[in-house]
Amino acid sequence: MIPFGGSFLKPALASLLLSVLVTSSVPAIQIGDPVPDFEYIDVATQTPLLKSDYEGKVTVLVLWAHW
Repeated sequence: MIPFGGSFLKPALASLLLSVLVTSSVPAIQIGDPVPDFEYIDVATQTPLLKSDYEGKVTVLVLWAHW
């Protein structure tokens, strides 16, 4: 049974909204394409970093969200 309360509906709507926003502003990426450069904030130091800062190094990207 699929719940239709806050535990299911909010993430589903957020995912739909995100997919609409991303597909309308970002060119399509195909399997095997290099990862485009992006900026993120280091949570420990609150400084902006670029993916390209770690070019050639092994990196692990953890995506986490609390709905």
